Amino acid sequence: MGDPRRNRNKETFYQKVRKFFLKHDPGRVRLAKKIAVKFRTPKAQQIVMNRLYEVYSNGGPEQLKIMPKTETTPQLTANSEEE
Repeated sequence: MGDPRRNRNKETFYQKVRKFFLKHDPGRVRLAKKIAVKFRTPKAQQIVMNRLYEVYSNGGPEQLKIMPKTETTPQLTANSEEE
């Protein structure tokens, strides 16, 4: 087995996300585990943390403008009248 002191200073991604939510939005701290499970690669984790900082530096998720999903797909109309 490895030296237990070796990983003492290494913070897991879950701990980073949890600490972030505790500081910026305690009501959403429950999302930390879901986020940590979904994003496992270091590159994905960095993207997530950058996005979290970006969202919360601009006022938090309440300020986001998300386009609503449309229930129907646009229909193409074919003009059958050929001249």
